[in-house]
Amino acid sequence: MKRMEGVSCSDVNIDLAARMVQQGSVIVFPTDTVYGIGCDPYNRDGIQRIYDIKGRSRSKPLPVLAKSIDIIQQMAIITDNARRLAERFWPGPLTVILHMRRDGPTHLSHNNKIAVRIPDGACIKKLLDRCDCIVGSSANISGRGSSKTLQDIDVPCDMAIDGGVIPSVGESSIVDATGDNMVVLRQGAISGEYIQY
Repeated sequence: MKRMEGVSCSDVNIDLAARMVQQGSVIVFPTDTVYGIGCDPYNRDGIQRIYDIKGRSRSKPLPVLAKSIDIIQQMAIITDNARRLAERFWPGPLTVILHMRRDGPTHLSHNNKIAVRIPDGACIKKLLDRCDCIVGSSANISGRGSSKTLQDIDVPCDMAIDGGVIPSVGESSIVDATGDNMVVLRQGAISGEYIQY
């Protein structure tokens, strides 16, 4: 496997990455959990490229990383359950599934739902400060393991940011908060018992 070349997480490089995202590019970047691949959530061509790169089924929506609840509210309806989760776990490794707003990025929706998260980690927070939100799927071929170093990644992209080794305990946990009762769909960095406590 050819080693992926990346740029540092400097302000200059983050500014460039944010501009590239806004212009439709697909980039690889470090998060607080694993390396992600992303684009502007409102750019249909970028979304299609990510599905093609990952070999991911269109029945599996791509999650969105956002800098704030205000940004998420522009895309999704935040329930009381979701607000409680946000207060406890954001920023952090918890992805929450919510109902999408009518004027949200519907091409990311499955059954009118969208997966969202406010991540932690210096590099991704700097990026989101500049572009508000970004698709944030793991930078891998669908079905393969996710990566904690840029050197382990073998997917094409327009730019890669090297944040070193990510010292996380794994992928984000996923909770469906669209109903009256929260449902843990994937137990990741946060245990299901702790989420529902």
